Order: sequence, then C-alpha cells, then structure tokens
Amino acid sequence: MKRFLSVLLAALLLSICTGCQAKDSSSRSEPSTPLPPAKMSGTLKVLTEATSWADTPSMIRFDKSSFVRTQLNRIAKYFMLQYPDMTVDIEYLTMDEDTRENEIQQLRVALMAGDVPDVYLLPTLDLNQIYVYELEPLFRDVNQAIGNGWFRDISSLYDADKDLHTEELHPTIMDAGRVGEARYILPLRYSAPFLLVDTEALEASSLNAEAVRSGVAQQVEEAVLHSGIPSYAQGFDSFSVWPLDLFPRFCDYETEEARLDPKALSQLLTNDCVLQNMRIAAYKELAKSKKAGYGVGLSQYYSEPSIEFCVGESRPLYVITIEWLFDLVPVAKAMGREVEVIPLRASDGSYHAQIAYWGAVSSACENPGAAYEFLRLFLTPEAQHGGELGEFDVTLPVSTGWPVRYMGYAEKEWARRRDEIMRYVGSGDKERQMQLAAIQLTDEDLPLLAEPIDHARFTCSLDEELYDIAYSFRHSESEITEAEAQKAANDFVRDLKYHLAEG
Repeated sequence: MKRFLSVLLAALLLSICTGCQAKDSSSRSEPSTPLPPAKMSGTLKVLTEATSWADTPSMIRFDKSSFVRTQLNRIAKYFMLQYPDMTVDIEYLTMDEDTRENEIQQLRVALMAGDVPDVYLLPTLDLNQIYVYELEPLFRDVNQAIGNGWFRDISSLYDADKDLHTEELHPTIMDAGRVGEARYILPLRYSAPFLLVDTEALEASSLNAEAVRSGVAQQVEEAVLHSGIPSYAQGFDSFSVWPLDLFPRFCDYETEEARLDPKALSQLLTNDCVLQNMRIAAYKELAKSKKAGYGVGLSQYYSEPSIEFCVGESRPLYVITIEWLFDLVPVAKAMGREVEVIPLRASDGSYHAQIAYWGAVSSACENPGAAYEFLRLFLTPEAQHGGELGEFDVTLPVSTGWPVRYMGYAEKEWARRRDEIMRYVGSGDKERQMQLAAIQLTDEDLPLLAEPIDHARFTCSLDEELYDIAYSFRHSESEITEAEAQKAANDFVRDLKYHLAEG
C-alpha cells in the first residue's frame, strides 16, 4: 500500500505539472521547426541507469562498476576529446533497493521544478526488475512521458544525419520513438519473443505441429494444453515474455483507446493456471529422476554437460527472446540438432517487439544540437556492433536486447564469443568447447532477423500490473475459477482505460 500511495502521489504531481500537454497529442505529432546549430561548448548532463538489467544491483553496489557504466564513460571521454570545450556529467540513478523508491520520488519532484538533465539514457521495464530487484523506474510509461512533454522533438536533426546511415537501423523499431512526424526517442536496443523448436522432437510429439509452426501464441498454448504432457508446459510460458504483446495492439495512446479484449485476457489467465500446475508436476518428475535439468546458456554446454539442452525429446519447444539467439543456435549446431526459430505472434498473426534501451533529449535542454551529437554516438556501428571510437574500445558484452542496427551484428558478436570460449579452454569440457569454436554464425543462420515486425513499444507499468495478477493466481492456495479470472481481466481493462485517460 505504501508503494502504491507514493507512486500515486508522484503521478498526481506529474499530471499537475504537465497534464495540460498530455491531451494535446496533435501538437506533439507535428514536426518541430529546425533546431538551432549545435553549440559545442558547455556541459551536458546525462541521467541514466548503471545497468541495462544485464548486471544485478548487488553486483554494481559491490564493485561500483558495470558494463553500461564502462561503456558510457568511454563514449563520454571520446565525445569530450572530439569537442574539447564540452563536458559530460553523468548521473546514475541509485541501485540501493532500500532507498531507490524515495530517491526516485524526490528526483521526479526536482524534474518538475526544472532541474532536468539534457539527455536521458535508460532501459525499459525488465522482468528481473519486476520479479527480483523491485526497483522503481523513473518513467513508468515512456509513451505517456512523450505525451507529457518531457522530451524534445529531434526529427530535424535525425532526418538530416546522413553520416549515421539511419537506413540501416530497424525502421519499425525506430518508429517507436515517433508521434506522427515528430521524433522524441531514439531506441537503441530491442527484444522480441520467439519459439525454439526441435524439428525431430516436434514431429515425434503429440503436439499439433501445424499450430506450433504458426507461431500464434494462443494456438501454441492450446496445443500444449491439449497434449496434457507436463514437460511440454515447461517450454511454453506466456509470462516468460511480455504477454500483452501476444494480443493485437492492446491500446492506442494518441486516441486513448483501449483495445484489449477482456475475454481473451481471461482465457490467458485461466490457461496459465492450468499450465502452471503442469509445470509443477514436471519439476517434481525431474526431481524424482535426479536429472540436472535444462539449460539455455552457452557456457553451460561445456561447463555443465549433465544439463540437457532446452529443447529435445522431452521438451520440443521453448519460448524465449531474441537476445538468447547467440546461446541457443550455436549450441544446437554443435549438437547436430535441427531447430526452427519461429516468431511468437499475437492472435491476429502480428509480430510485436519491445524497446529494451533508449535515449532522448530533454525538452528543457538548452543545447539540443550538442545533446543529439552525444546521443547519436550510441547508434554508430562502433557502439552498436562493437569497435573503437577513437582510442576507446566500446566493445562490451550486453545481454539486453538486440541492437537497432540489426543486420551484420551476428557475425561480429559471435566472433567475440568464440574468442572468449577459446580463452577458457580447459575450464570445462574441452571437446565441447572446440565444437562451439568451430561454429560459424551469420545473419543467414538467424532468419528471425528478417522477419517483419509489425509494432514496437515500450514496456510499462501495465505490464507490471498484469504480472502481479498472474503471480497472485499462480500462488493462490485455492483453484482460480473462471469467474475470478474474468473479474481480474475486466478490472485490468478498466485500469488500462484509466491509465490512458490520465495521460
């Protein structure tokens, strides 16, 4: 209750300060007049997280470092060398779970009082953030932050930036930062769900292979339910990804229209409870058999050979997200497994992605040209694929999402991972390490990258609310009835409408 009241208070304060702008969506969809030339002197204040959720808060507090912090510092140093009269001042949000919420509330008040940064550089809501860390985000809904006027339209700068080769950036993903012709956000990394399927195991299973290969989440779910086999349910979990993206576009921020069908949501919640019981049964059977379980990590293949691959005879399919391609596809190749990577689609066949990391120029920034010059560095091939900016190597392992400069990344990243495997030869099963080191991986091995994405969005507090509902159902001491599931779905759609109307 305490957390709810503090969040509500912050939301009320934000609406008092910016609510008059929130409803004027038409004014925010028109492109702005060209911004003045950049003044490459002065100080840029950057507000960011020390993690993209690839590093845990406890790790960051312990050694005061993280992959994100290291990369930001290197890019900032490069920028200041390029522009000696510029200073970049990076402020990191606290990672202390005990004080985070209060500090975020205080920061929101400071932002409303005009103490704003020049650049925001932030990850979106993450499953670990919901389930494990419980860290309050600065913006609980990035789309509403756009509508409330927190970010500057940088379309004139982005559209004129020929050196950046923006045609190489994923167009649908980049459109997530636009409202009409105006561009407020630069997405930097994204994620999308898919099914990994063992071809031979699928054909030998009792699953409806046609339904599975359709990739439509609801059809796959029904196929798993009707199979009645607990281990199949282990591989399919709607809540291991973002379940709102398994429906057609569930809302429209500009028209404030809630499109989510409460009956369809109720069915998902009901099915999830049944599948969860099947998963529990599967875990019990696994414990009885004394098997080590299933793994998805690259290093697990050679360091823990007793762990079975995530798909196989007992579990033909597995739901996961795009950043795990580097772990799953090479291991399947090394094992000689024929696998299929199938987009996990909404009920209307559309394919949805989520922005994992993004940057924006503050609407109050007095030097937007310089702020954009700094922010665009994160979209360069060096920062996106790894390489050197001047004397600084910005090649860092980031497990969150896929770069928006999406083509050509696979071969470069896999080459780095192969080098890492070779450096640790002798620390695990040497034969398996050598098998992985011999694997070649390019875009052609990952046809999912060429799959058209119909819509990309920012995860938000609505996702967290739905996870809370599912969590309470999964841990209920009594069986959830259809009436309870329908009420929860109706209440969620009601809250969705309130959320859109509040702006």
